[in-house]
Amino acid sequence: ALDDRGAEESLTVYDHPEVLIFRKSAAWSDDAAWYLLNDALGRGGIPLLPAQTQPGRMMLDEGGQATLARTGTPAGIAGLDALEHRAPTLFWYVALQLMTIPAIPILWRLASSMPDRGYALAKTLGVVGVGWLAWLLTTTSPLSFGTAPVLIAWLAMLGLGALAVRSNLRALRADLRQRRAWIVATELLFGGVFAVAAGVRALGSDRLSLDSGSMSPLDLGVLTATIRTPEFPPYDPWLAGGTIHDTYLGYVPWAALARLTGIAAGSAYSLTIATLFALLCLNAWIAGAVLIDRFRLRSEGKDDRAADRGAMGYALIAPLLLAGLGSLGFAWRAANIALDVLVTRGPGAIIGDRTSGSTLLGLLPAPPWGFVAAFLDRETMTFPLASFLGGNLGPTQLAMPLIVAAIAIVTSFVATMPGAPDSSGDPMRLFGGWRAALRFAVPMGLVLGFVLTTNWLAAIPLLLLVAGLAVLAAGVATEWSESWAIVRDTALLTLIVMATAGLAFLPFFTRYGRFPRTVESLPLTRNLGDFLLHFGIPLAIVAAYLAALVWNAVATGSIGGRAATAYAVAAAMILGLGIVVGNVALFLLIAMVFGAVLLWLHQYELRQLVILGMVMLALGLGVVADRVQLIAPVGDATVQRQFWSVSWILLAIAAAPALSLLIRGGSSRRVPAPPPLVRNAGLAAITVLIGIGAIYPALALPTRLATEGGNATIWQGGDREAAAWLR
Repeated sequence: ALDDRGAEESLTVYDHPEVLIFRKSAAWSDDAAWYLLNDALGRGGIPLLPAQTQPGRMMLDEGGQATLARTGTPAGIAGLDALEHRAPTLFWYVALQLMTIPAIPILWRLASSMPDRGYALAKTLGVVGVGWLAWLLTTTSPLSFGTAPVLIAWLAMLGLGALAVRSNLRALRADLRQRRAWIVATELLFGGVFAVAAGVRALGSDRLSLDSGSMSPLDLGVLTATIRTPEFPPYDPWLAGGTIHDTYLGYVPWAALARLTGIAAGSAYSLTIATLFALLCLNAWIAGAVLIDRFRLRSEGKDDRAADRGAMGYALIAPLLLAGLGSLGFAWRAANIALDVLVTRGPGAIIGDRTSGSTLLGLLPAPPWGFVAAFLDRETMTFPLASFLGGNLGPTQLAMPLIVAAIAIVTSFVATMPGAPDSSGDPMRLFGGWRAALRFAVPMGLVLGFVLTTNWLAAIPLLLLVAGLAVLAAGVATEWSESWAIVRDTALLTLIVMATAGLAFLPFFTRYGRFPRTVESLPLTRNLGDFLLHFGIPLAIVAAYLAALVWNAVATGSIGGRAATAYAVAAAMILGLGIVVGNVALFLLIAMVFGAVLLWLHQYELRQLVILGMVMLALGLGVVADRVQLIAPVGDATVQRQFWSVSWILLAIAAAPALSLLIRGGSSRRVPAPPPLVRNAGLAAITVLIGIGAIYPALALPTRLATEGGNATIWQGGDREAAAWLR
């Protein structure tokens, strides 16, 4: 026999893994096995059973296998010389715009409180809505997944859009003309980010294809299986005759887009990553713009167009921070590497050193994106920019634009709630009645359901956000005088959102099994210094905003000067103690205590409560992520990865309106805006911090360009021809 255990990993792990068969004998001892596992792993080993998959659907039946064998790939059907394969980016972008069209009138009716009437979110909800309807048609009818159900779903969405406007088409056109500045800004931001992202993914190839850009074989396999599958759940691309028993639904909208356009799986993979990054930036921008626009103080005679431009400009802070430029950890690691270079090789190594394994500046090891985002012991903080350049397309990346879209929907709803509700005791009156509540709960439930079936842990913070902000908004509306009505209406609203999510994705939940999991406390806390560096810029903006709220409370007489001084001294001392101890959970808990005091001081100011509520939830998620671990047999299903990521998203979005209030004023009509010198100094400081945060990406990107995304050393001989044949 040939011993191949020393061969290259792609053979021994993927192509020809070693098979070991064990037989229980009389020598087996439960006690001995427990102690062996306990010595190696602790806790007597990890107490997990094998994954419980779909009842009766672990394997495809003979009919399913025959149907799958007859199903071809888009590239195999049309051929690689087809027009859609010669210009896939153009076809993909046009298809995205077509998916957007039916969602525009629907959101025009449902998201009337947004400054753009939901136009920006239509790009996300359009493709997701069509994908959901196509999946629903396939799982509840004899139709096989493919072009037909995708077209039927698009026509159904178009019909819903026509029904939404009915006789109001003229009003829709007039409204869109009135908001053309928002529409132009949306198209420029989305199109610009998408073009740059698609260009980066296409580097090293004459067209977007399987051999361009780094990619995860696991994620590519799942996407390819979802594109090709005739039914759901998709077939397992590794287990012959099996089905995928993971949260696959996040891949469905992009598989639908690939089936509609006929673009090959490799190209669809790269274009999906570029689209997700563009949608993430767009949704973060509109989420920040919603808060800035709704909470600005409008003055008589002031030009609303100038105010809109200001809201659009300040809202750009959110995507800049969220994408990854808000982290100072990148720059810190770059500085450490530069210092090592200076010490070991001298100053001349900084410029022009082209040694092997270094960037063009000779500072950073290649490839750099595998470790820069890791500030946890064994987990990775998913910064979107790092994920994008690393070519990841897992549940975390698929859910991120939806999470940000959900935040925009929630904040828009609570920011425009009616002032004083009527005096009747009817349910849902605090939220404007049943109709207004349903206009929020139904789209929110659909988005929540998609997040739940893509990345289920991320749905928990979203539900907490819905309930928390609803309580704050209802409390302000009633001046905190109707406790029972606040609890009742908030509970009803949350239940409607959950029920919508469950009903919309009922076929998934009935066919999807459960993964056994257990929750345990973490024995060690994270390093506080790493946390402060990685969350540096959003934390700095939020800290300045909290300090401004204390000043605002003093200026308006909410608290006395001595009380404010005592508050500030106590906060500095206790936070300093947390920094000295170096415990992240303790630091965040202390910050939450002082945040709770600010919530009480500003309990009647909705604009402050919404931002403070988002910050408090972000801090609370950090506490849980620092102290609790979820043991589950799914790579992305970890409390640390998901809760830290959602915490980052919340802080980045909250930083945009916080910075706007800091620089432009507007926290209270009784407090004047800061003088120009202070305002300009603040903007300069934020610009410098973001510039520092951009150091690492700016230095690391040349490495990726020079190595074609890290794949230049992988392809040998006729590998590219073989990949083309496989497509």
